[in-house]
Amino acid sequence: MFDYQDWTTSKTDLIEKHLCGLLRYYPKAHAALRQLLVYFDNQKIVLPTYRNLQDLFTRAFSKEISRLNQLTAAIPQAQQVQLSELIEKEDGITKLNVIRSDQKNFKYSAIKIEVDKALAIAELYQFAKTFLPTL
Repeated sequence: MFDYQDWTTSKTDLIEKHLCGLLRYYPKAHAALRQLLVYFDNQKIVLPTYRNLQDLFTRAFSKEISRLNQLTAAIPQAQQVQLSELIEKEDGITKLNVIRSDQKNFKYSAIKIEVDKALAIAELYQFAKTFLPTL
């Protein structure tokens, strides 16, 4: 009825590939599931069983995790050290929290502190501009 196609295992590879693409933009399973349901509706495919959906998500998540692991393993050692230093806690505060804090005023000393923060992460920023689009 209404030109819907039955779910078949031959569609698994195509749908799994689409789901992997969805997980790049919707890393939470419930959001990706909503988008996948929209895809099923647009393609007029009858929903698979719950078990098939679980298997699709399991394989797609494992592929996405391995893809991200490969990308993060390719981060140069210098940037890995800088990133690790940003999240190390010193007296309960990380450097990332210090960088994120707002400038108090426009006095010379406050502006100098902000410039020093920007210079400290300038190299990391240049790396991030090229690396983040690959994710």
